[in-house]
Amino acid sequence: MNEAGIYVHYPFCERLCPYCDFAVKVKKVIPEEQYTTAVLNEIKKSSKEWSHFKFKTLYLGGGTPSLWSGFGLGRLFEGLDSRFDLCLDEITIEANPKDIQTENLEKWSTLGIGRVSLGVQSFSDVYLKKLGRNHNGEDAKQALEKLNRYGFSISADLIFAGPGQTLEEFSSDLEIMGDYVDHISAYALTIEENTVFWKQKKAGILALPTDEIEDAFFDLRDEKLSRIGFARYEVSSFSRGVEHQANHNSGYWLGRPYLGLGIGAHSMLRTPTQIQRRANTRSLKKYYEEPEKYREVEIVSAQDHAFERMFLAARTRFWFSPKEILSSFASLGDDFVIACESVFNRFSEVHIERAGDSYRLTSRGLDISDSIGKALAEKIR
Repeated sequence: MNEAGIYVHYPFCERLCPYCDFAVKVKKVIPEEQYTTAVLNEIKKSSKEWSHFKFKTLYLGGGTPSLWSGFGLGRLFEGLDSRFDLCLDEITIEANPKDIQTENLEKWSTLGIGRVSLGVQSFSDVYLKKLGRNHNGEDAKQALEKLNRYGFSISADLIFAGPGQTLEEFSSDLEIMGDYVDHISAYALTIEENTVFWKQKKAGILALPTDEIEDAFFDLRDEKLSRIGFARYEVSSFSRGVEHQANHNSGYWLGRPYLGLGIGAHSMLRTPTQIQRRANTRSLKKYYEEPEKYREVEIVSAQDHAFERMFLAARTRFWFSPKEILSSFASLGDDFVIACESVFNRFSEVHIERAGDSYRLTSRGLDISDSIGKALAEKIR
């Protein structure tokens, strides 16, 4: 039976962060019962099509899924268990520091949630305020301490090179984080179109670091995390040991199918005859009415999917074999394999390791993963 992952989107937030372009809704009163019922309806309608998959990971993202009540989560889990073949090795919930309360932790533990992805972003109160966050540095530390006491596996996010942040602040963030967690996602702020930050940048009132200083942030991140025992295994992901890597996210990078539930959620379904990418509507009204009607569906060619598999693999430190990946695509011949291998062979062993017909990016290779991806696209797309 094929393995897959499940992503469930909970769109509701207490406030909209100025850098966020996700499918989120700020509501004074969250329509939780209505939304949970709609997700359960989507689960029911999806069950037949996904019946030949064994689901290994479940990820609750948002929005702020830590706002989902214990009762609502219980309904969700019952619905998933009744409709799908669940053999879950990892269940993750995204959370804000202020939601790390005893009642939530006890309910999550009861449901089998073992991993929390905590949106720390920084421990600097000044910088957190500029990012529009609703917590401070002490809130984040207390949340991390509590999660550790309750025995959760923790992944924490840091956003760097944002407005007004100093290298000294970021260095302190990394040092403090290393005392609490074994997995860190640390990425530079990106300005997405139509966000508050995008409008401020367009108006010339958003102070961001120069490219040279941003490079210094990246260098600091890589050096500091390496020094305190973290290994980089994806462009922005670091862990202390393989056992702490994010299994669900790794599934995306390794080409594992995934079912997305909720507004704005994406899916990748692979059948014997075709590959589909799907995107749910970002409108609550349309999602409540009939999600299938407003869902975008793209039929992906074998060549495009093979390129995507190769491109994503080349953003990690996992071993991959073009020959093995392409063996799943009967319509693509040996010329395609040769073309892919010629690209990887073009780069020196400083950037890409080789073992037989398998390849793996080095730590320095991850720094030029965009260049490797561009070379792949030019050669095979």
